Amino acid sequence: MDCLPTPTEKQTGHRWAQHKSGRRFPLDLSVSEIEVQGKHLFIGILRDVSEQVAMRERMRKAYE
Repeated sequence: MDCLPTPTEKQTGHRWAQHKSGRRFPLDLSVSEIEVQGKHLFIGILRDVSEQVAMRERMRKAYE
């Protein structure tokens, strides 16, 4: 019996999403594949990175 499945592959990347209000925002998407009892399952985590993107833009402008 598998107690804790181990990820076999992980992919990450930045994407754009659209809120139900219509506002577009950047997000970080992380997807991992695990195998549990012979079945392949995928776990996805979405994280809003609007603040990080805004901070990078402010820093870029400050150094210009």
